[in-house]
Amino acid sequence: MANRFVEMWRRQGTIDRKTYAVAGCSAFILKYFLDKFVAFAVFGQPWLLTALPEGRTRLERATWYQHTMWPAAYWHLWSDYIIHRIHLRVLEHIRAEAERN
Repeated sequence: MANRFVEMWRRQGTIDRKTYAVAGCSAFILKYFLDKFVAFAVFGQPWLLTALPEGRTRLERATWYQHTMWPAAYWHLWSDYIIHRIHLRVLEHIRAEAERN
């Protein structure tokens, strides 16, 4: 199966239906659990709603991340900046959508 699995990415390669189905199911299962992990890590944390004057509401949210890449000291240089920018972008988008509605 290893040789056939590699052939899926070759232009002239052919594979049988069984190999294709196994690869597709494996990719689906991997994506399912990865999505579940990300959803829990990002959205499994509490949101705080605070009533403000004039019928307004404040939405507060803390974000965090953790990685296990090695060497950690090297990857923290890159991941801290990149993840911080992603978090800011997502939170700014949520703020803009909430204020628009």
